[in-house]
Amino acid sequence: MERKNLSEYGWLDVATRGIRFKPDRMAVRAELFAHLEDKQADLRRIFPDMTRGEAERRALESMGDPEELSRELAKIHKPWLGYLWVASRW
Repeated sequence: MERKNLSEYGWLDVATRGIRFKPDRMAVRAELFAHLEDKQADLRRIFPDMTRGEAERRALESMGDPEELSRELAKIHKPWLGYLWVASRW
């Protein structure tokens, strides 16, 4: 998949698709989105003439390969841990 052609939402979809427990996936997605927004804001502050699109592109590039991140996040966020947590709340 070409990372250059992904919007930030497409990048987030790819990066979080390996997380099978939906509450974890949504929490990680929100955190990654916040990081992207922070990176974009920093770039626009440092380079005031930078367009929003260029800041988005550079922020996405700095976040790395979404498929590789997806694999790593899937190793950390096991679905059975989430279901065990839900069961423990009953």
